[in-house]
This record gives sequence, structure tokens and C-alpha cells, in this order.
Amino acid sequence: MTLQSRPQTSRRRQAGMTLTEPWLGLGVGAAVAVIAYGGYKMATNMVSVDSQVQATTQMAAAITRVFGMSNDYTQVKPENVIDGKLVPSGFKADSAAKKITNKWGGDVTPAVGDQAGASPTTVFKITITGVPKEQCVDFVRGISSAATVSLWVNGTTKGTHDVKDTDGKFYPDRATKQCEAGPGNIILVAN
Repeated sequence: MTLQSRPQTSRRRQAGMTLTEPWLGLGVGAAVAVIAYGGYKMATNMVSVDSQVQATTQMAAAITRVFGMSNDYTQVKPENVIDGKLVPSGFKADSAAKKITNKWGGDVTPAVGDQAGASPTTVFKITITGVPKEQCVDFVRGISSAATVSLWVNGTTKGTHDVKDTDGKFYPDRATKQCEAGPGNIILVAN
């Protein structure tokens, strides 16, 4: 009896990658990039909020220090704040246009009076516009201590837009509600 030899089936070893492996690698890489970018955006947004809180509180303190000696804030105007070098580095001052802007591209306008107008002259206000909706509550909470008289978000109706009134209490629920209407137009009133 003769044995027929069967052809041996040898398994070849696979060299290289299948098509699935590079796609899997790309997918994992893309997921890592998305997560990293989200973390970067969150970190830079917080820096933006913190720098704008710091700039606002510094400006309020500088105005009080320079103009508050006489308890008359009639001369609080953008040009006088710019000329007096009271604009913190977190804001951009344009002396030719007599304009101050924040990192979000909104205006920062110091003026005499409260949220409703130019009187009384014993207080001043800083109106900050263009605060992004997502950062409004953190910004408002951060500057609330500098608002020695009151703090208003997106309007001037008492009991609705005041997030810190003359009673000195901060109302986080009002801040959240008003900021959701965003972008935030905030009026800080101090003396």
C-alpha cells in the first residue's frame, strides 16, 4: 500500500497589519485629540474668566482709589481712566478712540452713577458687555465682591436683573437666570 502524501497545508504567518488595525488606531487617536482639545478649551476659558475678573476688580479698586477721595465720581469716564493709566493689562485700552475692551471683544465702560443713570455722583459703574453665556455666572460671581453697591445682569429692573443689591446679598439663582439670557451685559456699581 502506498501512502499518498497529502499536500501539507501550511499556514502562512501574517506579516503586517489588517485594514482594521489602522482604522482602530486612527479612531483611538481621534478620541484622544477630542478629549485633549476639550480640556484645553476648558482651561483657556477659565483663564479668560479669571483674567477678566481680576481686571474688573483691579479697575474698580483703582477708580475708587483715584476718584473716591472727594466722594464725587463725576470725572469717571473712559478717557480719564485711560489717561490716568487705570486700565489693567487684562483689558485693552485705545486712547485715540477713548475705548476699553475686554478679552471677549466687548466694551468696558466706566461712568458716573448707578445702573439706571448718571446720578448719584457718589457712586460709579463699570459696564462690561459681551461676556459669553457659558462664562457669565463664573464672571459675575467673581466680580461680586467688587460691587460694593450693586451688581446687575442684562437689564436694570430691580428684583430681576439685580444679582447683588444694596442689601449686599448675592443672589446666585438670579445670576444663573439672567446669564442664561446671554451674552452678558453686566453693570457693577461701586463707591
